[in-house]
Amino acid sequence: MLSVNPFHVTLCPEETSAATLPARLKQAEQRLAVLTHALARTSAVTGHDALLRLITEMGETLGARRAHISQPCADRPGYLRFIAMWDGRSVQTAGDFLLAGSASEQVLHHGEQFYWDDLASRLPHNRSPYDTWGVASYLGMPLHGADGRTIGVIAVMFGPGYHDRALAETVLRLFAIRAAGELDGIISANNHRKIEHAFQSVVRGTSAFFGRAFFPVLVQELAQALGAQAVYLTRLIDPAHGRLRRIAGIEHGRLLTESEIVMPAISPTRDTLAQGFLHVTHGQLLGHYPGHPLWERVQAGSFIGVALHSAQGEALGALVLLGLAPMVDVEIARSMLAVFAARAAAEIQRIEADAHVARVDAQLRHAQKLEAIGTLAGGIAHDFNNILTAVLGNAQLAELDADHPEAVRQHLDCLQQGCLRARELVARILTFSGNHDPLKAVCPLSSLVEEAIQLLRATLPAAVAIRTDFPPEPVHILGDPDQLHQIVMNLGTNAAHAMREKGGTLGFSIARVRPDQAFRRRHPQLNAGHTLCLRVSDTGSGMDAAVREHIFEPFFTTKGVGEGSGLGLAVVHGIVEGHAGAIIVDSVPGQGTTFELYFTEHTDSLPDGAPSAGTVSPCDEPFRGTGQRVLVVDDETMITELSQQMLRHLGYEAEIYNDPRLALQAFIASPERFDLLMSDLSMPVLSGVELAQTVLALRPELPVVIATGFMRSHEIEHARRTGIRYFLPKPFTFDGLGSMMRLAFAG
Repeated sequence: MLSVNPFHVTLCPEETSAATLPARLKQAEQRLAVLTHALARTSAVTGHDALLRLITEMGETLGARRAHISQPCADRPGYLRFIAMWDGRSVQTAGDFLLAGSASEQVLHHGEQFYWDDLASRLPHNRSPYDTWGVASYLGMPLHGADGRTIGVIAVMFGPGYHDRALAETVLRLFAIRAAGELDGIISANNHRKIEHAFQSVVRGTSAFFGRAFFPVLVQELAQALGAQAVYLTRLIDPAHGRLRRIAGIEHGRLLTESEIVMPAISPTRDTLAQGFLHVTHGQLLGHYPGHPLWERVQAGSFIGVALHSAQGEALGALVLLGLAPMVDVEIARSMLAVFAARAAAEIQRIEADAHVARVDAQLRHAQKLEAIGTLAGGIAHDFNNILTAVLGNAQLAELDADHPEAVRQHLDCLQQGCLRARELVARILTFSGNHDPLKAVCPLSSLVEEAIQLLRATLPAAVAIRTDFPPEPVHILGDPDQLHQIVMNLGTNAAHAMREKGGTLGFSIARVRPDQAFRRRHPQLNAGHTLCLRVSDTGSGMDAAVREHIFEPFFTTKGVGEGSGLGLAVVHGIVEGHAGAIIVDSVPGQGTTFELYFTEHTDSLPDGAPSAGTVSPCDEPFRGTGQRVLVVDDETMITELSQQMLRHLGYEAEIYNDPRLALQAFIASPERFDLLMSDLSMPVLSGVELAQTVLALRPELPVVIATGFMRSHEIEHARRTGIRYFLPKPFTFDGLGSMMRLAFAG
């Protein structure tokens, strides 16, 4: 008979062979019940607790003698370390075992291994521990990270006797998927923590050193923080002949003296200087740079190089690390090293500069900017990791809840919210960094502020009152309406936070002012014409002088964890500067804060066709096509496939290409077959603008849409000169794509 309990299922072989179809169906139902029960008991935990629960449930469910989740030991090559090990009664969380000769070695080298009847004969060298444990069967699978690398092993072992093989193999495969995800998350989190700690350690260790004293401290701190066998900081002194001066270096803990070096004709440092960044693994080192004298001296297993550039973009030298510890994430290390390479480059230029006061002041400002970049790197990682946690978590939950449409819909809503938050964060970073050019139009300032206040009002506590004072006649400035709207929202949100405990009054006013000469000398960016002052005030907690000094720095915040990113006022400052305006803050602790924003008033009458904010009403429903054929070109497969599906839902036919050359061939073969071209901007071999130029030469009337994640104003102007009129920012939404199609086909 079939015996079932919540933890173990067995079936006698003689009964299996004679089982009827109803008995087999009964067996399948019972297996499903066991799987559902086991998975349900592990779904509520994550991280290391999830691995402990997984191995416990697998051991109990299958009645195993042994089960374990292990990963290679970083400090003991050739060994695996138990993360969670079931001994038949309980879970252990410590212990190493030799990999050589074990079944787990076969799993790591050859993938999934099932030894049901031949464990002892297949692995005779490891028979002793198997006899000690009383196991006769072994099932193991490798655990793979998101990047495809093997990060561990999950295995289950049974004593003599018959076991339900189908159930055991299914449980192992399902639990391996979950265990791999959890272990990869743990490893990633550990790597991020280690690299963040390393970054902070190097910042602390080098912050007090300048000039020549900075260089040996930098290489020492990097070697210690990143576990590098060698670190070199070099200055390029003769590019034509490959001559470098090593200004600081360390090998195996020994500081090196300054010396001159001539690079070999084929050298990773040459490639670093040419490419800006280079990462080479051990195998690539020997293959690409055979006989390099450095390998014999250092015996390094990896190479990471970052070029040092001057303020004018010229190559100054290189910062090179050899043999980094395995914990280093290459992309994060690249970002980290870029900061220190920039700092080292600044120090080199400062040393080599003359004593002219203006040059010295410029170097000091550059050093301050580098400190801001260091803060920015940590802040970006923090905010994006929070967003990605929500996105990844809801994606996995949607997969787990595939049979519950309402739950899936909730997870998808959370995914969209996370993506929109990420898009907003990117926009804020571009705004404050000055890499985003405002799209300016003549804006009615009072109307824009009133619209923003209406949106803001719904988010304010009941104890906060709003007071406005605007001129009776319209006043205009030349600006980006979206960015001006964002100014009001950011300042209003900050003010509401300052009044959240006791309430108060939030005031907005606009007035024409006549700044005196001293004010104009301090703010020469303001034109000499009429000036408008937008004043935002609150009666909240106020700020002291120490806080006021830092409020416009990116990621500086006085709010608690999770209450703000510290980008709000940095964004406001960036927007005001981008509009050639000025911002002044006045605040007294306990009495409130007032921000005064000054803009040049736009008084000229508008010529025909000049842009004016607020003249286009968005459509309520996405415009639907009638089968028009759209040629979609993007080097990212996911983007083309997504675009094709979205366009199909909008009533269009999409023909997609990931190689712009193949797309161009298809268009040349039949130009009249297509009604619109939608292309990415940056693609290998052929850019979107270059593709559009050729297409428009054949079909000048064809609508062309450029979809891009980032495009500067001068690139837009260049594209317009080629005949391109429509630009769709990435990431785009379903409604956004539909509106763009409507606009492009309307012409």
